[in-house]
Amino acid sequence: MHREVRVPHPALEAITTILRLGAALSSGFNALYFLAYRGVTPRRRIGTLVLALVNLAFLVQAMFGGPPFRLGQPPAADIRLAWLLALLPLLAASAISGLVLWQLRHRRRK
Repeated sequence: MHREVRVPHPALEAITTILRLGAALSSGFNALYFLAYRGVTPRRRIGTLVLALVNLAFLVQAMFGGPPFRLGQPPAADIRLAWLLALLPLLAASAISGLVLWQLRHRRRK
């Protein structure tokens, strides 16, 4: 028989808020970088515009994406979904930030 495990709502809210804040900061940094980037070729300009839009989408999702669980104490399945929805944009935005920072560091060495 399946037994629901419940976690206090404030703990989940704090964790998802931290994850979403990290995603918002990282994706905001990325979006600004890509919007300021001036590619030489039209292909690169289009690519940076697309990456800026993707990061703006991460930013909006991180700032305004509400938790997918009902109020009160959510069941464990909703907790896993909430963490996943908060963690995926953070991981994607952080990976892009890492690449941006690597590129900035690499470019300065030339």
